[in-house]
Amino acid sequence: MGKHFIISSCLLLLLSSCSKSPSPKPDNNTVIPQTVTVTTLAGGPTSSVFAGPSDITISKGYLFVTDTFNDTIDEVSFDGAVYQYSGSKNGSGSRDGGSPTFYYPMGICADGSGVFYISDTQNGKIRKIRADGLVTTYAGTGYVGSDNGPGFSATFYLPRGIAIDGSGNLYICDPPSGLIRKISTDGTVSTYAGNGTLGLKDGAASSAEFNHPTGIAVDQSGNLYIADAMNNAIRKVTPGGIVSTLAGNGSSGKTDGAGSLAKFNNPAGIAIDGAGNLYVTDEFNNEIRKVTAAGVVSTLAGNGTAALKDGVGTLAEFNNPIGITIDGSGNLYVADSMNNAIRKITIQ
Repeated sequence: MGKHFIISSCLLLLLSSCSKSPSPKPDNNTVIPQTVTVTTLAGGPTSSVFAGPSDITISKGYLFVTDTFNDTIDEVSFDGAVYQYSGSKNGSGSRDGGSPTFYYPMGICADGSGVFYISDTQNGKIRKIRADGLVTTYAGTGYVGSDNGPGFSATFYLPRGIAIDGSGNLYICDPPSGLIRKISTDGTVSTYAGNGTLGLKDGAASSAEFNHPTGIAVDQSGNLYIADAMNNAIRKVTPGGIVSTLAGNGSSGKTDGAGSLAKFNNPAGIAIDGAGNLYVTDEFNNEIRKVTAAGVVSTLAGNGTAALKDGVGTLAEFNNPIGITIDGSGNLYVADSMNNAIRKITIQ
C-alpha cells in the first residue's frame, strides 16, 4: 500500500506552581493554580505489552488502544491491566468476523453504544467492531485513492485520525491526500474539507488545503479541530464549512503564544474538553500542549527530551506521543508510542 506513518489522534497537562501558604478566596479574575502530574498507567520501553500504540479512546469503562505494530485493539483498565480486545497479534490482514485481522490500525473512536470504528491504516479501510465483538469493513476497498460514494466502493489513502459526532457521522483524516473525509450514518463517504492539494490555505472547505492532517476531534456544536501535522498547525472547520487556522503558522518549532505566534513540531493527536480547550500531542517536541478556544497555546507537560519519565508538568518526559483522550473528570490519557506506554495526566 505504500509508505506508512506513525504520527496520530491524545492527552493534556497544565503546569503552574502552587503556593503552600493559604490563598484568599478567589474572585472572578483570579487564576487558580493547578498541578499537572504525569504517571505511567501501562506498558513501558522494556515491556512487551504494546508495540507502537497510536490512538486511544474511552468506552464501557475502559480505555481502548490501537496497538499498531501488534495489529490489535487492546483494552486497558484504569488500574493498568491490559487485555487483547480484537485482532490477531502480529497477524496482519483484513479478515472480518469473529477472528479478525488488521494491518497497522491507527485511529479509533467509539459511539455511545460500545461500537468502535477503526482507521485500519495500511489496509486503507475503516473497520467497525460491533458491540458483540464481530468486525466488519465499514468503508474502503483496500485500494489507494480518494473516491467517494457508498462505503463498499470508496477509497482512502492511509486513513489516520477518526472522530464521531453526536449524530453518528464519522470524520477521518486521510493524511497523504490532504483531505478530511466524512462517512454519514448511511455509510456514504464524501470529502468534507480539502481540495487534494497539500498546503496551508483557509477559507471554504472545498478550496481549503491541509498537509498530512492526522488527529481530529469534534465538539458538541459540530466544529472539527484538526492536528495538521506537516503544517504544524491546529485547524478548525465549522459546521458551515469554513476552515481557519486556530494556532500555528506552518513553520516547525516550539513556541507558546497566541494564534500564529505559536509553533508546533508535528502535532499528531487532539482531544477537547467541555470548555473548548484542546489538548495536543506535539509529537516531535515530545510535549503535550494546551490550546484555548481563543487559540492561546501553552506547554502542559514534557520538556522536549525523548524519554519516559513521570513527574510534574515539564519535569515529565515522553517519546513521540501520538493519541490522546480525556475522561469525564478531566484526566488525560496519552498513547506514548515510542515508549510503548499509556500515560495518564491528572490536573489538580
